[in-house]
Order: sequence, then C-alpha cells, then structure tokens
Amino acid sequence: MTQSMENLVSGLERLGKVAKQDKHLKFNNLMHHITPALLLEAFKKLNRQAAKGVDNLSWQDYAKACEQRLTILHEQLQSGKYKPKPVKRQWLRTTTDRYHVTGR
Repeated sequence: MTQSMENLVSGLERLGKVAKQDKHLKFNNLMHHITPALLLEAFKKLNRQAAKGVDNLSWQDYAKACEQRLTILHEQLQSGKYKPKPVKRQWLRTTTDRYHVTGR
C-alpha cells in the first residue's frame, strides 16, 4: 500500500472512530475523501467472478481501461454529474420452488 493510500485509510479510520464516539455527529462533506486511489482499491476488492452489471461489463472488461474509467468516475462524482444506473434485478427459482430476488 502506498503512503498516500495509508494516509487516506488512516483518515477514514479516524472518521469512523469519531462517528462511533458521537452518534449524533453529522458530516457535511466527505467527497474529498473519495480519490482515484480509493476507487482503485475498492475495484480490486470486487468479486472478479461476479455476473455482469447493468452496464453489461464484467470485472475483466472494466479492468481493460480501469484507470481511464476510474478517472472519469472520480470526475463525475466530484462534479455531481454521476448518475448511477438502476440495479439489475432478477428473480431466481430455488430448489424448493420458491423465488428470491438478486440485486437488492
């Protein structure tokens, strides 16, 4: 882990401790904590075998241009232009002929 990533993680850990100590504390703006490095770490932790999402991209497809995609995502998040796509929901039949929904 790089030093800047360690600083970010320790900053987020401090926020977590403060939030636990004061349950009524309200944070006004946490967007400056979301960095391309944090997005990359989150991406690396995703399940590489998961099904494609609503954008029809697998983990491997996204990884092909990961840095470019995360840079664009970061810019959209910071500018308020990011619009998440709706969750892809599917009903799956279980072995007992019941159904459950995925993508909650």
